[in-house]
Amino acid sequence: MLGKKTLTDLKAVMYLYAVGGYEGKRKAARELDVSIDTLSKYIDGLEEECGSKLLNTAGTGSVLTLRGERICRWAAEIEKELFVEKE
Repeated sequence: MLGKKTLTDLKAVMYLYAVGGYEGKRKAARELDVSIDTLSKYIDGLEEECGSKLLNTAGTGSVLTLRGERICRWAAEIEKELFVEKE
């Protein structure tokens, strides 16, 4: 059943998806109106839960790892299903 931890992880997945889409934490945070620290906290927690790195941060931005990319493809499908135009 859906619990608080699952909701937190889903929020973290969508934050990861935003960071990948905006190609960096700074722009994603600005667009989502959250702090970079908040994004980092959620993504760090998700990485701990998964047991692997999902995002590599360099001086010029952030790059998804292969596993991060796979998770973001799943997040894109969720977004598509939730916000598809009604026929």
